[in-house]
Amino acid sequence: MVLGIWDGHDAGAALVEGDEILVAINEERLTRRKLEVGFPLLAVEACLKAAGIAPGEIATVAVSTTDPAKTLTRLCPGLKEQYYLIRRRKLAPRRADPFKKAFKYRFTELGSNSLSRTLSRLHLKRRLKALGFAGYRLELVDHHGAHAAAAALCSGFPEALVLTLDGVGDGLCGSIRTWGGGELTPVAALPSGRSLGIFFEHVTNLMNMR
Repeated sequence: MVLGIWDGHDAGAALVEGDEILVAINEERLTRRKLEVGFPLLAVEACLKAAGIAPGEIATVAVSTTDPAKTLTRLCPGLKEQYYLIRRRKLAPRRADPFKKAFKYRFTELGSNSLSRTLSRLHLKRRLKALGFAGYRLELVDHHGAHAAAAALCSGFPEALVLTLDGVGDGLCGSIRTWGGGELTPVAALPSGRSLGIFFEHVTNLMNMR
């Protein structure tokens, strides 16, 4: 049995056995905060409760994205929380915010590396240990690889061309892969500096949208 965790914006967790999704829930449904950020503690607990199992019964925990920016917000969750509050007008912007935002966008363009993967792994193991997890295998999954796998496996097609497009993750904003024989094969990738998702975010910021 695999426990999947996403601990960024719109955080959540899911339990998968074989090719079946047993239970999946987003943290916002439990905290009542739209697009909840950070480690989905309540969602993980809800998944285990719904399946009637203990943390020690999970064989694999899969977590996506280990680029430097995501790793930094794992280690310093207050950074993500502050950005969340500013975007939703719950915290007044300050003079330094434009400079911090400019740095944020440049920083998120960096891809995963050995240091960021190591730090993410150490942090995630500490969080999971606190919940009682032990004897599991921790899998760090590529951001766009996770998107592509979800699309391919849920499509029902034995063969397909898989396109992913989003804001940014592990240094990319998009990818193309072929799906066949149960395998995903990379064909092309779009670097994060060309992200249509980030462009959309800039536009909505300029329009003073939340």
